[in-house]
Amino acid sequence: MAETTETMEQLDFKIPQTWERKEVEIDKIIIEEELQSGVVAPTYKSVSHLGMLFQEVVLVDQEDMYKIVAGRRRVQAARQAGLGTVPALVLQAGTPEAILATITVVENMNRRPNPAVEAESLGTMMAAYKWSQQDIADHLGIPLSHVKSSLKLFKLIPEFFAQLKEGRITLPIAKALRELPAEGQRELLGEEKLTLGTVSGALRTKKLENLVPAELFRLPEPTEEETVDALIREAIAKLERAVSITTNGKKESLEEAIKALRKEDAHV
Repeated sequence: MAETTETMEQLDFKIPQTWERKEVEIDKIIIEEELQSGVVAPTYKSVSHLGMLFQEVVLVDQEDMYKIVAGRRRVQAARQAGLGTVPALVLQAGTPEAILATITVVENMNRRPNPAVEAESLGTMMAAYKWSQQDIADHLGIPLSHVKSSLKLFKLIPEFFAQLKEGRITLPIAKALRELPAEGQRELLGEEKLTLGTVSGALRTKKLENLVPAELFRLPEPTEEETVDALIREAIAKLERAVSITTNGKKESLEEAIKALRKEDAHV
């Protein structure tokens, strides 16, 4: 095929320097629609304790008033906390909508934390201030469930924690890996391309092994009178009988029930 000599028009993606950074009075910022208190509450906790640390908002100048481009929750929290001003990146009036949209996307992306770095930082704070997980939630406005989930990443073996920190594995894969014991994680270290499916499969196998002895699923070679299906039905029946006499399906009770079934079989 002959090469085309046509060239495609390049998209001019340069953002013009049409902004300035300054402190803006809260009363001059327009909040077109109030967010529900539950949405603002975590941010309010952080702002009320620490102020607007690294919380610059994006505004558009509108003749001595300002329209919010990014940071509505932060502005509302700052107002509730009684702050007089907020640090802002202020764009000139008439800035094209395409530029506003671009800045909004970049601003949100840049606030996404590295989960491994975040876990390390939470651990450092808890050690330094003698804080509990609840203290972190109360003082910084971080949901307690998020704090607990973040700290569980320390269940990763060092090799996988380093990979998460370097961006070589994703957070969903890391969350699946942390449910495996250390030896189970090490078995997956040699995987050339680790996927969520691979980890989930290993996790299901480990949970099954922890639930019941593997021997329940080992079937003898069928005789002429028996079929594989019949043997499988027999194994399932034994498992159901064992489960039926356990307490809430707990592993310890299940093991005791299986021991009782073995004694029954021995006397048959």
